[in-house]
Amino acid sequence: RAPWAMPRVFVTVGTTEFPALAQAVFAPGFAEAARRQGCDSVEMQIGRLSPEALPAPVREALSRAGGDDDKHASASLDWNGMPLTVFRFKASIQPCIESAALVVSHAGAGSVFECLRARKRLLVVVNDELMDNHQQELAKAMADGGHLAYCSAGDAAVAAALATLPAAFEPLADPATSLSAFSAVVSEELGSF
Repeated sequence: RAPWAMPRVFVTVGTTEFPALAQAVFAPGFAEAARRQGCDSVEMQIGRLSPEALPAPVREALSRAGGDDDKHASASLDWNGMPLTVFRFKASIQPCIESAALVVSHAGAGSVFECLRARKRLLVVVNDELMDNHQQELAKAMADGGHLAYCSAGDAAVAAALATLPAAFEPLADPATSLSAFSAVVSEELGSF
């Protein structure tokens, strides 16, 4: 099968840096967990992750593809016996989300709700290093509602959570209502600005 026709995991670290999530994806256990979920390939948005945080073969493939100068370059290679495509940025990651069998995402509200609106199986990885970690609160609330699974960053934690990801989640009853409710909570917590 062509790589784009394979059941795929899409991973997004967001537009900033989340090296712990990237490291978990590059660990051997991630590919095995993805296979257990019936996926044959991984596509990963690496955002502003520093080149030093990338394993040498990934860094070299991205450099050959122009990734040092072109923030929209992508590179494909075999990683832990599985096709891996990495890119920094795209105009929109919505097509990546929609074509994926499942998504592993940072816990930013925009990405979480984008995946939930697309009704994708979703594993949210919380960045525990953030101050005032509202990501943890959002992930827990959505998991308590049966909409997603979440874990902290770390090679073993991410691979274990991915390997045991349920076959289905409870879809949001009305994504627009859920987003409005979420916006109200954010406004209440942060005030209007």
